[in-house]
Amino acid sequence: MFIPQIKAILGQQLIQTAPFHEDTKRNTDLIMVSSGCVRIACRVRKHDGLAKGYGNQITIRTQTRHKKESEFDKILAGWGDLMFYAFENEAGMGSRSGLLSHSIISGSTGAWRRVLT
Repeated sequence: MFIPQIKAILGQQLIQTAPFHEDTKRNTDLIMVSSGCVRIACRVRKHDGLAKGYGNQITIRTQTRHKKESEFDKILAGWGDLMFYAFENEAGMGSRSGLLSHSIISGSTGAWRRVLT
């Protein structure tokens, strides 16, 4: 998984891995412990999406295999202050660098939630 690389990009001193409950119920993979609790959703997509020209687009799941809350549902419910969105490089998870490009999307203003509804 790319979590160690994402933590390095966002700042090793400010981020902790979210507890299981936060991950599964609140769209949260990492927690930043600076000024209060900042929930960060992390999504890493395969390189082929970038190669096919989708580098300027994001994908958010609206359904899950197990009929649980989707990423979309959790975002609309107000969970996830930030989203780290990246593409893996051609070598994928087995490579040292792993991530080819990334974006950090802020959801704290609610603007991205308004766009999605």
